[in-house]
Amino acid sequence: MSTHAMESALWDMHHDPLRADRFRSDPDLALKDYPLTPDEQQLVKSLDVRAMADRGADQMLLFVSWIALSGFDQVGEYMRRMNTPSPATT
Repeated sequence: MSTHAMESALWDMHHDPLRADRFRSDPDLALKDYPLTPDEQQLVKSLDVRAMADRGADQMLLFVSWIALSGFDQVGEYMRRMNTPSPATT
């Protein structure tokens, strides 16, 4: 399994505010054109940054995407999620 599709989706939403808005209003529609497995789609939709990082997604991309999708005021929540091990790794 490759992280390329997840990273492509995250990059596009970080880079394009209209795509970020679409993701916030209808994540399924925003992700439909990316070749994501159902599991990968769920990780992106839930912004499970820890699990995406564990799968090899670039952590800087995860951070800037989080800010684009959740807002800078939610950086504390990003840090909490990144510092909580995924259930599969505990």
